[in-house]
Amino acid sequence: MGRRHDPGAGRRGGGRYPRAGGRHRGWEPVTHAELDDASARVAGWLAGRVRPGDRVLLAATASVGFVRCYLGALRAGAAVVLANPGHTAAELGHLVADSGAVLAFAGPGPARLLSGLGSLLTVDIGDLPSGGRRAGGTAVGGPGHRAP
Repeated sequence: MGRRHDPGAGRRGGGRYPRAGGRHRGWEPVTHAELDDASARVAGWLAGRVRPGDRVLLAATASVGFVRCYLGALRAGAAVVLANPGHTAAELGHLVADSGAVLAFAGPGPARLLSGLGSLLTVDIGDLPSGGRRAGGTAVGGPGHRAP
C-alpha cells in the first residue's frame, strides 16, 4: 500500500520537525523553524506600525520573502490584501484606496509604483531587517489585542 496524503502535516511539521525542510519551488531552501522565526520577526517589526485588523498590501512574486511577509502580517493580526505584482500604478492605487491598506510589502517593481502614492508606507520585501524583536506565540488578533 502507498503512503496516504495527510493535509494537516504542513501545519504540524514546524513544531514536531523544526529542522525539516519547507517548500521551496526554486527558492533558497528554508526550514519550518527558520520560516517561523522570520515571520515572527516580521510580526515584531509590524507590532508598532499596524493594529490588529489593519490591512497590509502584499504585491510581490512568489518567494520566501513573500511567505515571510504574508505569515508575519497574519501573525501581527493584520488582514493581508494580495495584489498582482504586475498591476499598473493606477490599479495598485485603486486597490490601496479601496482596501484601506496602511502599509505595503512589495517587490522592487511594485514598490517603485506604490512609493509614488505618497501616503502609504511601502517596504521592499528584500529590505526588511533580519534582526530585531521577535513576536512570540502563534497567530494573534481579535478585538482588544495589543502587541507586547
